[in-house]
Amino acid sequence: MQLALFAIALVLIGIFSKFAVVDPLASGMASSNEVSAAQARLDALVAENADYDELNAQYDRYVVPGLSDEEQNLVDRDTVLDLLEQKVMNVGYLDSLRVASNTVTATCLGVDLSRVSTLVESLESDERVSHVTVSTAQGENDSGTSATIQIVLKGPLEIAAEGSSEGEGAGNGAA
Repeated sequence: MQLALFAIALVLIGIFSKFAVVDPLASGMASSNEVSAAQARLDALVAENADYDELNAQYDRYVVPGLSDEEQNLVDRDTVLDLLEQKVMNVGYLDSLRVASNTVTATCLGVDLSRVSTLVESLESDERVSHVTVSTAQGENDSGTSATIQIVLKGPLEIAAEGSSEGEGAGNGAA
C-alpha cells in the first residue's frame, strides 16, 4: 500500500513540476528568445539609419538647388508669427512690423515699461532668439510710450550647429 501511495505521490510531483515549473520556464525562455530577436532587428534598423542626418543634408542640398547658405538659414515665417503672437502681441498696440532676413522689428504703442522688460527677458530666454534690442520713446505731455523691439532670430543652421556642439560637449564632462 505504501508503495502505491509513493508511486501516486511521485506521479503528482511529476505532474506538478511539469505544469508549475518546467512549462513556465520554457515559456520564459521562448519569450526571452523573442525579445532578443526583436532587439537584434531593432539594432540592425538603428545601424541602417545611423547616417540619416548626413544623408538628409546631402539630399536637401540637391533637392533644393540654388539656395545659398543665407537662404537656407532663414527662419520659417510660421515660427516668426508664432513667436510674435505668443510673446509680443500682448505688450501693447502693434503699430508696425518689419521682417527682414532673420530680424524682426516691431513697434508697439501705449506700452507699459515693466511689460516691455518682462517681454525682453522672455525673448532672451527663448531658444529661437539670438538677441533682443529695445528702444523706447515717450511723447510730449505723457501722451504715451512707444517701444521699438528688434529681435534677431537664430536660423536653422545656427540651431543645428548649437545642437551638435552641445552633443559633443555632453560627453566631455567629468564624472
